[in-house]
Amino acid sequence: MADALAAELRSVSDQHGWQMSSHPDFLLDTHHTTLIETQKALSVLLEDSKKFAANIMGEHQVGVVIKNVDEWFDIAVHENVNYLAANLQAS
Repeated sequence: MADALAAELRSVSDQHGWQMSSHPDFLLDTHHTTLIETQKALSVLLEDSKKFAANIMGEHQVGVVIKNVDEWFDIAVHENVNYLAANLQAS
């Protein structure tokens, strides 16, 4: 299943012309993309991943999993992400 998700993400990346590749140690190698391009790409890829998972386990369960993972992160991480997102959108 992981291979199918990786193939799906590579396909979406290719369709958008993003220079991302998969790597055995991590899902996507984004070092050939700008920070802003990576931000846009990750947003699209997250939504595509949610749809992929929803086809397997249902939308409700995907929401539960995302909420659980979100709770693993300290509030400082959320604050940093929000700060960076705001500053990237402003530039």
